[in-house]
Amino acid sequence: MCKKILTVASLILVSSLSAESAFSSHSIGTKIGTLGIGVEYNTNLIENLDLRIGINHFKYDFDDTKDNINYDIDANLKTVSALLDYHQ
Repeated sequence: MCKKILTVASLILVSSLSAESAFSSHSIGTKIGTLGIGVEYNTNLIENLDLRIGINHFKYDFDDTKDNINYDIDANLKTVSALLDYHQ
């Protein structure tokens, strides 16, 4: 499922980069937040509508023993987002 989302996001990104006449501005940025470290691409679709596509990654490992109970927590989270921003 994640591979399909990444493929669609990549196709949108590539198609928008090749269609310069339809898109007036592009930007790529990095971010750090509750979803982890990420990269985000932003483009203007029409005058008041922007498209944002982002990918985030967060990894957390925790191992501990307390009161003879072993705790082993491994989180490897990856998220993909596609958002439309309307502004006036």
